[in-house]
Amino acid sequence: MTPVHFIRRCYGYAILSYGNDVKTIDITYRNWTKHVNNALESMRIQNSIANLAVRDALTGVYSRTGIERNIQSLVDRMSDPKNKFFIAIGDLDGLKKINDNFGHNSGDVAIKAIADAFMASAKNHEICARIGGDEFVIIGCNDYSDNYPERFAARVHDRLEVYNKFADNEFETAVSIGGVCRRITDIHELEDMFTQADKIMYANKKERHKNRK
Repeated sequence: MTPVHFIRRCYGYAILSYGNDVKTIDITYRNWTKHVNNALESMRIQNSIANLAVRDALTGVYSRTGIERNIQSLVDRMSDPKNKFFIAIGDLDGLKKINDNFGHNSGDVAIKAIADAFMASAKNHEICARIGGDEFVIIGCNDYSDNYPERFAARVHDRLEVYNKFADNEFETAVSIGGVCRRITDIHELEDMFTQADKIMYANKKERHKNRK
């Protein structure tokens, strides 16, 4: 039994049996394991490069390219008359203040926390993506209730409340969210939904800012 590895990265183990004979590992087996090790490492690198094209490096959620490559799975569900499209946009509150007072690393920590809260609150195979420095979008198509945007936002805020309680950061991580949910028959209607969700998000941000004063 020998490890299948590349330098210090272990992929698993290979087992060679000679039956009841006692033999040492021969050159053929050593060469075979070397080729397997190199092949697995090559596949890992190729998969990592491909993943970079669709995933945001900081947060692990989809990038804009990731949305484009995965949106078709949601569009295919649009033909079902009971399904509605759902779009929610979230924008981190006070990123400039966090960066200025605690450093950009803290800003990255807050951005990652928002991404984690969005992903943890997603259901029904929704697509979550980072579309700007501190802006996120989640898109889905399912038999949603009319109040699903409010329910989604509540889940995100609840998760961030728990995060802030235990994260021991010097700052609070919060997000403003705007969501829209409705039945559409044409993919081009998504642009209008995006604009509407964006307006709701900024109205929510303005209201939250006023309440904090």
